[in-house]
Amino acid sequence: MNHNDNIIQAISDFIFIENRPERADAIIVTGGSFPEAAETAAVLWKNSFAPYILIGGGYSVKRNAFPGPRSKQDVYSNQYKTEYDFYKDVLLRNGVNETAILGEDRSAFTRENAVFAREAAEQAGLKLNKALLVCKSFHARRCLLFFQSAFPDTTFLIIPFAGFDITKENWFQTEYGTQRVLGELQRCGSQLHFSDIRTYAEQAVSRPYPDRAQADGLLAEAAAHHPGPWVQHSRIAARCAEAVAACCGMDTDKAYVFGLLHDIGRRFGKGHFQHIVDGYDYMLSLGYTDVARICLTHSFPNQSLSEYIGRFDKPEQDISRMDIALHQIVYNDYDRLIQLCDCVAGTDGPVDMQSRMEDVKQRYGSYPAEKWTQNLKLKAYFEQRCGADLHQVIKQFPTPPDDGTC
Repeated sequence: MNHNDNIIQAISDFIFIENRPERADAIIVTGGSFPEAAETAAVLWKNSFAPYILIGGGYSVKRNAFPGPRSKQDVYSNQYKTEYDFYKDVLLRNGVNETAILGEDRSAFTRENAVFAREAAEQAGLKLNKALLVCKSFHARRCLLFFQSAFPDTTFLIIPFAGFDITKENWFQTEYGTQRVLGELQRCGSQLHFSDIRTYAEQAVSRPYPDRAQADGLLAEAAAHHPGPWVQHSRIAARCAEAVAACCGMDTDKAYVFGLLHDIGRRFGKGHFQHIVDGYDYMLSLGYTDVARICLTHSFPNQSLSEYIGRFDKPEQDISRMDIALHQIVYNDYDRLIQLCDCVAGTDGPVDMQSRMEDVKQRYGSYPAEKWTQNLKLKAYFEQRCGADLHQVIKQFPTPPDDGTC
């Protein structure tokens, strides 16, 4: 492997973010002069992803005046005083109702854009639990940093467009693209202050995983997106984890939440390795770092991607990213507990581990011997901690009812 590729990949993964659009409370368009930003928001609005579009701002602090549209000047040829005026015209021309347009016309740079957007939302009485953030692709990380700081309780999904035709795949191929991306990398550092980092750290420490009610809500929402047997499997894994944790003196709520959300990546569709990557990224986007870890570790008792049973249905860059993340983790008993419970949670209730592994082997044609052995070691380890047979322990907790979302 050429290690220079790792440098390019690391910069790309940090700067560029892209999420699938979901139903949200609002679409936020960051300040700028590309009509494609507002056009993207208009498409999202017309497809009912959110009832409101929040736009900004004034004009760039570098120019002291709105410079005019960066593209499609023949289409958007009015004289605009601010970015807000420009975006509003683009939205109206693209079929958005004026009553759906909110925003501010004062901000001159990204941090102000985020702060004033918060003020505009509050003035409109708009509570943002989830928002779609539309921005230039190479501006994504800095936008997320400042908007997440201004809206600490909001989940943001990044919907990028290729401003200046710069993308994650091509930025390093031209001098201009490289300058823009490295400039963003520099600004992500120079525009943050110690107070920002302290705030991020406090938020991360305060919510590494959701409480039980929040976890139940996340699973219910995921089941609505993609119902299937995996939902009941997750509920049973949660009950098994809770039972074993109670017997071992571990945190039962934590164990329940981890068991419930270990397969949360399946909310995005049917897949194999895909659900690990999607779950990991989804939980990180919500700030639930401990759950993201479980989404990754639950399938790898020997801490090796080579033991995965199924297809690697994600791009090589995602596989490499997961491999690096996996090897940076020092396993603890919660990782081991969910690996165990994933092996004994069926869709109708707890099952015998050996029978489940035999079933997987029959369906997929093989089962790695090292993984088989390690799973049995996990069972023996927790039985020793409990001082009881595993199935006697988990039988104490009744199987949760199937509410039909499977």
